[in-house]
Amino acid sequence: MTYRSHRETCVTVVDSRPDLPEPPPDNIREQDDEVLLSDTGVTLLAVDDMGAGRGPFWLDQWLARGIGDLVAWRRHLHAHPELSRQEYATTDSLAGALRSAGLSPRILPGRSGLICDVGSGERTVALRADIDALPLVEDTDLDYRSVVPGACHACGHDVHTTALLGAALALA
Repeated sequence: MTYRSHRETCVTVVDSRPDLPEPPPDNIREQDDEVLLSDTGVTLLAVDDMGAGRGPFWLDQWLARGIGDLVAWRRHLHAHPELSRQEYATTDSLAGALRSAGLSPRILPGRSGLICDVGSGERTVALRADIDALPLVEDTDLDYRSVVPGACHACGHDVHTTALLGAALALA
């Protein structure tokens, strides 16, 4: 199914849940605050409990407590980039952070990358992030600029990795 938002961005939804009803009819105004994708009336419904007894404020509270750690993680990753297939320290650091949350990461063969399950059940969502850097010299004045000659996170993978780490830690 393909939906268009009010900005004419095309979004394709793969129907992995055939047991769910079709989206509601197109009777929702674009100016409604709850509209996720307006042309078809697909909405972001108000939710009091997002599952397992944790409401929407749980995430806000977790972020308020953890934002400093996430910023520190991102800056550490940015300052210590590792090129593709050489992300040994990054992998070890991520595994340590995940273990500290009670998770059981599995380091991949070659020791550059890992897999970590959070929870269990019939339905699964996979999240993934790249952790490698580019073979470039960082030319910035940032306090946390790369300290590794000839490597930097000009690609944004430090941010992707931090976001995924934050998601895993929050869900744990």
